[in-house]
Amino acid sequence: MSSPSPSELPELGPRQRAGLTKIRRTTTFVLDATKEMFIEFEQGKRERPPTVQEIAISAGIGLPTLFQVVGKRADIISKVISRDITEALDNTAAEQGESQQKIRVMAGVCFDYFSEHPRLADAYLKGITDEPQGDFISSKFANVLLEANDNSALVELQSRAMTYSILLATQTSATVADLSIYRGQAIELAHNIATAI
Repeated sequence: MSSPSPSELPELGPRQRAGLTKIRRTTTFVLDATKEMFIEFEQGKRERPPTVQEIAISAGIGLPTLFQVVGKRADIISKVISRDITEALDNTAAEQGESQQKIRVMAGVCFDYFSEHPRLADAYLKGITDEPQGDFISSKFANVLLEANDNSALVELQSRAMTYSILLATQTSATVADLSIYRGQAIELAHNIATAI
């Protein structure tokens, strides 16, 4: 059974639209608060990463609302990264060109983001290792890889390997001078993984 098209869905009434608006606004508050707290942690203004309770307080909502609307801590971190990387990819030519060029652009954007936010990258890496169904970044790579290869099992392995290689490269780059070297190596590794069949 296929899902109904948007024209077949019932039109939302004022209450439903208001409810969706409130959920979007709450989600934005939570994601903004989370990112701000991680930036404070990266800058040494916080001693540790934020807890879900601290995120809820900072967003001005209760803990039950946070869990109901956005999810657990790993979900929140994943949504922050998903939002930010999607925005960064939208500002590049990542959707244009052949799949190998798309992989290089996406790997560069991801590396740059994780280099800028290493504590968020660390939390994301810890969160995705427990997710058997994959993560946002792996799924972005998988979508591009599926353009050239219909072996979904191989694509899943390749996309996960590319994500981990980029995350680990950002974790090991110690100095700003090393960043360009690690960035180039991470992009090349992602490309090599993508072309390995």
